[in-house]
Amino acid sequence: MKNILLATAFLLLCSSLNAQTVQVKDLYNSVGSWEGKLTYLDYASGKPFTMLANINIGLTADTKGYVMGYEYPKEPQANSRDTTFIVGNYFGKDKIV
Repeated sequence: MKNILLATAFLLLCSSLNAQTVQVKDLYNSVGSWEGKLTYLDYASGKPFTMLANINIGLTADTKGYVMGYEYPKEPQANSRDTTFIVGNYFGKDKIV
């Protein structure tokens, strides 16, 4: 999961260096299903905990939004979905710098 987020951030960074604004079409290469692992500190034990974490990335029907579906195979109750739009220099509520 961390690698997926880093790759997405890297794509955004590269896109912003080459253009005045980022457009959804700049993110087409990240569309697809990605599998990985998420590691975080378990505060109860003080040890790192690793779990499977996948992401399905797609575009909205009008191709103006970026849809991310987060899946945790062993903890399906934690699955979630998020849609983010790029408007000017903003990716959702976050400014692209």
